[in-house]
Amino acid sequence: MLLQNRICNNQFIVQRKLSAGSFGIVFVGLDQNTKQEVAIKVEKEENEDVRSFEREVQIFKHLGQMEGIPKFIWSGKEHGYNILVMQMLGNDLAYHFKQLKHFTLKTVLLIAIQLIDVLEQLHFQGVIHRDLKPENIILGQGKDNGKIYLLDFGISKIYKDFNNKHIPFRENKSFLGTTRYASIAAHLGHELSRKDDLESMMYIILYFIRGQLPWQNIQNVNEGQRTKKVGEIKLLLQNEMFRDQPKEFQKIFDYIRKLEFQSQPNYKMIIFELKKEQNHQNQILMDSMIGVKLDKLLILNLQFLIIVQK
Repeated sequence: MLLQNRICNNQFIVQRKLSAGSFGIVFVGLDQNTKQEVAIKVEKEENEDVRSFEREVQIFKHLGQMEGIPKFIWSGKEHGYNILVMQMLGNDLAYHFKQLKHFTLKTVLLIAIQLIDVLEQLHFQGVIHRDLKPENIILGQGKDNGKIYLLDFGISKIYKDFNNKHIPFRENKSFLGTTRYASIAAHLGHELSRKDDLESMMYIILYFIRGQLPWQNIQNVNEGQRTKKVGEIKLLLQNEMFRDQPKEFQKIFDYIRKLEFQSQPNYKMIIFELKKEQNHQNQILMDSMIGVKLDKLLILNLQFLIIVQK
């Protein structure tokens, strides 16, 4: 790409490529004013998804300095490209999951609790993400290492108007999101709302716990058929989605599935249930550590008795 090594806005040097996708290309850049690394997202001006770029910039400006969202730095059009400059972050959860090949339940709970907190703030600001997936959940770096951020607002939506009125429910909408993690409502062609972000979050949790989802690897179908089939499987399994997992997960999932289109989710209740299981996991860890110490003490006592008997 010819943009590499160029300077944007007389401030940002475009350096090496970081990632690429249908959304465009993300580069690592250097802010000459602060000497800090930045992320530079670029796409061709004539790209048919230009509205997606404009929407993302609009959402970033709307959210301001919200916690859990990369800091917006600059956007504009230069060298024939739409350019968005934002705070540089670490790797996404898809990368970490691929590297580790496994997340412990304790790690999944830590991720889920943070994610719910960020979603509550996002929804409070009047925005729904509509495309939650591990690739769009990023960890910070440096002092913010371990802190979760949401990324990619190209299909996000402001769901409340200036009078704080919720968008109306609609049917016969085009499928929106990523098939693997999309809500059942997305598969049914319904307008999406806050509950759908939460449902997508639960599929992400299930993926991290089990390592795969029941609707992965559907073979010999085109994309439209696959999307339809995945929706059918989600509907079929909804009452036992978290079978063989801690009961709190199914309880949360059932609650989310029963929410109405305009319902305000009880985020605090969801966090409470997650923390309840988190405390249970901590107790298991403590019990196992105590058990190991008792085993070692027992072995030492046996060794002492054997020596005495000799």
